[in-house]
Amino acid sequence: MQYNTESKVRILAFLKSNKEKGFTAEEIAMADELSGVGKSTVYRRLAALSACGEVRRIRDERSRGVSYQHVDKVHCSEHLHLKCNSCGKLFHLDAELSRSFRESIMKSKHFRVDPSTLLVGVCDRCSIGGGV
Repeated sequence: MQYNTESKVRILAFLKSNKEKGFTAEEIAMADELSGVGKSTVYRRLAALSACGEVRRIRDERSRGVSYQHVDKVHCSEHLHLKCNSCGKLFHLDAELSRSFRESIMKSKHFRVDPSTLLVGVCDRCSIGGGV
């Protein structure tokens, strides 16, 4: 059973107020909104929140790092996500486009793409501003 501890509520509030971006556990622990919450508590709460599906755990294969993002369980389970390698912003890919993309891969490569897949690249804002 999960309890609504103060640390859990504060971590979720921080992530909900920053839905467009993923944060490492270290970044979350350092956030002003979480002053007084220990780093080990942040790690434990993130593990529990990821396990129950309230927070998305995003593994960056390039850096081997992990970031976390609050998710709307219904909304986020049906589509792919995009992450800007320059600014870290996360984008929701339209559900129909996600479904079409996954079906196309299945038909052409006989490969089932997990709906939790994260596609990485550079957003328009960063590419115009000289991002990666």
